[in-house]
Amino acid sequence: MNEASYDIAVIGAGPAGSATAIGLSRLGYRVVLIHQPRRRLSIEGISHHTLSALQQLHCHHAVDAAGEQVARHIVWNGEETSRNREFVLNRPRFDAALLEDAIAAGVTLIAGKMVKNHRDSDHWTLKIEQEGGRQAQRARFFVEARGRGAPAHGSRASLGPAALAMSRPWRLPPNSSASHLATFAQGWGWYICDAEGNAVLQIMTAAKLKDETQTQGLSLQQRYDQLLNGFSAARNWIRQGTPAGEVRACGAGMTLHSDLVQENYLRVGDAALAPDPLSGHGIFESLSGAMTAIAVIHTLRQKPERLQLAADFYRRRIEQRYGQLARVGRDFYQQETHWPQQRFWQQRRDWPDLEPAHPEPLSKPARIETRPVILEGMIDSQPVVVTADQPLGVWQVNGVPLVPLLELLKSKKITPETAAQQLQCPLQEVKQAYAWLRQYRLT
Repeated sequence: MNEASYDIAVIGAGPAGSATAIGLSRLGYRVVLIHQPRRRLSIEGISHHTLSALQQLHCHHAVDAAGEQVARHIVWNGEETSRNREFVLNRPRFDAALLEDAIAAGVTLIAGKMVKNHRDSDHWTLKIEQEGGRQAQRARFFVEARGRGAPAHGSRASLGPAALAMSRPWRLPPNSSASHLATFAQGWGWYICDAEGNAVLQIMTAAKLKDETQTQGLSLQQRYDQLLNGFSAARNWIRQGTPAGEVRACGAGMTLHSDLVQENYLRVGDAALAPDPLSGHGIFESLSGAMTAIAVIHTLRQKPERLQLAADFYRRRIEQRYGQLARVGRDFYQQETHWPQQRFWQQRRDWPDLEPAHPEPLSKPARIETRPVILEGMIDSQPVVVTADQPLGVWQVNGVPLVPLLELLKSKKITPETAAQQLQCPLQEVKQAYAWLRQYRLT
């Protein structure tokens, strides 16, 4: 029994777990990151916004691990587009780079698998299985960041339509970099290849893993080949390729967990909100969640009396983002009209509801409420402007607090120039905040 005690233990060293550990360590906490090395090849794509988020989190080794930028070619409802570009990412290299960033930030790394945890009055005891046996670590706070593989413990608050993602690595000639996405009757497929010829073809279909392995009596390999035979676009992507590994599968439906945060526990990344892979922004969502989690955990450790405030802040943001992502996905799925009777497309046409993904800004009157916000790295209460399209409320625009500006403009009828002096904010930013208030008919 290793009696070494940490302030915070993070389980899972993907983007969400690593970023959370790095941010908390930089705040002065003693953080241990328990991780398992990625053993299989995986190629993914990330956006420029994701790289910016990594830089903001000081994950410089991870930024350097990003590969070349390629256009993503999409064929949806028979129309081809290639407006978006993404950086090709070798996930084993990227994950290793994240660990380098964690070490540079002072995080303690332990390679192993957590097999059991126990919580007493003020500590978590974590039992970790390693090649040389087992060890135990104690920490005051536990961060669950094992992605979709994290134990649910009955905490799933909402599940989207069942989806199965089946992927297989392929080997193509060097300099075959490309990114493709296309639809077919049973779902959609995504393919990405790096400059070295390492590629992955993932097929998404409407099923659960249990359905594929038991109900139909097919192996994953057989089911993958069956789908591939009916997917001409995907066959064209790999026409010069050869298989480089086995077919792997995992559940890929949208998932929202209800047990998101307690006084000494928090779920982050896919362990909290697992988005539809169609968005292509899984890593960005994980990093965004980590930024919020860092402020919430910092508040819980330094200001325990703000437990309810911090917990409400975290839950509202995760739940609101889940609903928005689900509705954006619904609108995109509705655009595909070639197979309206196929189960995959039927299930996604009206889920989760009929509410707009992006409400009209003036469809409801703007109002002022006191809501939790991030202030100086912790969660605090501030007056915010709540609008139809910003249901969580807007506290500042370009660093200018909206409600104090509004009060100045209304009570004293002063000019933006005078308001800039009193708020000690640059005039240009105050003018932009003033324009925002006028847009929502508050001035």
